Amino acid sequence: MAEEKKSLFPLLILPVIWGTYYVASQKLVGFTSSFTSGLSIRFVVMLALIVIMAKRGELGLLWKTEGVRARLVMIGTLGFLLDWTAFLGLSMSSAATGTALLKCDVLMVNIISVIVYKQKFTWKAWVCTFVMLFGVFMVYPVIKSLALSFYDFEGGEYLFCGINNYVTMCKDPVFWKSLGNTFIYLAIQVPVMVILSLILGVLVEESFLRFRTCYRVSVFLPSVTALVAYAMIFKLLFNTDFGLVNHILRTFGLGGVDWLNTVWGARAVVIMGITWRWTGYNTIIMIAGLKGIPMELYESADIDGASFLQRFFRITIPMVKSIILFVSITSTIGTLQLFDESFVLTKGGPDNATITIGHYLYNTGFSYYKFGYAAALSYALVLIIGILSFVQFKATNGGDN
Repeated sequence: MAEEKKSLFPLLILPVIWGTYYVASQKLVGFTSSFTSGLSIRFVVMLALIVIMAKRGELGLLWKTEGVRARLVMIGTLGFLLDWTAFLGLSMSSAATGTALLKCDVLMVNIISVIVYKQKFTWKAWVCTFVMLFGVFMVYPVIKSLALSFYDFEGGEYLFCGINNYVTMCKDPVFWKSLGNTFIYLAIQVPVMVILSLILGVLVEESFLRFRTCYRVSVFLPSVTALVAYAMIFKLLFNTDFGLVNHILRTFGLGGVDWLNTVWGARAVVIMGITWRWTGYNTIIMIAGLKGIPMELYESADIDGASFLQRFFRITIPMVKSIILFVSITSTIGTLQLFDESFVLTKGGPDNATITIGHYLYNTGFSYYKFGYAAALSYALVLIIGILSFVQFKATNGGDN
């Protein structure tokens, strides 16, 4: 055990060395070009190795070894290109970001070894490789964005500001406005969409329905419709002067409504747009759950003289409670992250009446370039999603009640 601990010590020191190397390299490229930095590092390392090997009497022996010169040239060239590209990347990013991306070389080592040297790797080696990549592309951005929420971007550089972004968020009226709008959509749209998707799923699965596949496709089509196309259609439908909806209202003697320029009208359009677009997607999930209900239960209910509504409330709903919970949670998460409809249909107006927290986060980061504050907003959104999902799960006991 003691020997094993000693052998692990150099491996524990190695990340410290590499981390120091990349930070120092990132500072170095601020004073010279990436080409000069890469060449200088390789030259210094080469001189140090020549001196060490000469003192140990190994230089002459190495030089006389057959084929070693070509290999040394190849390794030196590849090493120089490695440092050059690394310094080039470090000159355009932070040391932390550059290091994270450079660690993807583990995957390339495996791929090149398989292709060139026909080396076989165990499944454990591949699993470890993809776990590392998961860390680089999933875990690292999460940690990086959390750290960013404690910084403020001013004068072209990030300055540490502690919890100021979170304090500002608590005092920001637009944040609370966007959060209130999002909860309005959540309270109205999610229950309506879940109920509609369940009803449509049941109707599509009824035996009396012909051309069942066509109905399924027609129900699912809105969810794969391009956002811009459906936004344009909705704008035409709800246009104040020549929209089809106002034309129908005027036909029945009702006045037209300025849908996109009034608070309640614009919110109604956004809610209808979300419902139209995603009800079909949830219906497909409901259908998958309905197919898992044993037909014997319905046959027994028919023998006992149960009506359609009795079968629906006493068999269908209890058997798909877990699916309803899943659809409710995913719909809640999707609504809290809502951006497309608010941005394309109403631009958040009128007077921020339809702006969502996702839309406000986008404006903060990419219109006002307050990346630290945007990161703080994103973590507030994550916290809200986590709390609501937990409450939904506990309220239904995981879909068992």
